[in-house]
Amino acid sequence: MDVVVVVVFFILALFALVKRWSVPPQELVDDYYKVANVKVWRQEQTIQFGAQKMPVGDISRLAIEGRGKPNKFPTLVLYFVDPNVKEWEIARFPPTRIDEANSVQSLIREAVEKAGGRSVVCLDCFSD
Repeated sequence: MDVVVVVVFFILALFALVKRWSVPPQELVDDYYKVANVKVWRQEQTIQFGAQKMPVGDISRLAIEGRGKPNKFPTLVLYFVDPNVKEWEIARFPPTRIDEANSVQSLIREAVEKAGGRSVVCLDCFSD
């Protein structure tokens, strides 16, 4: 019985060491902020949604709007200064999780400002 306990202990210790060494340092991985379905790249000063990328300075506002049929769901929408660029529907939340939509909105605003973008206007058009 003692042999089994010692073997299990060594296997768990070996597993912990391998797991610790296999994870790269956080600084090398984090060149961007990832919030919801969006990446905000610090060095490039861009925001990425899927394959689309735009400079963070081109963002005009970030709104929570009611979108969808037949029920309106809180949807986080990113608008740009250029009227020719279509807005991005970043995320849709259940109506009971409007607080989560508000916190994601705040995190994206903060990430954009840290990446060198100007202060983003945040609107909540769903609660009105």
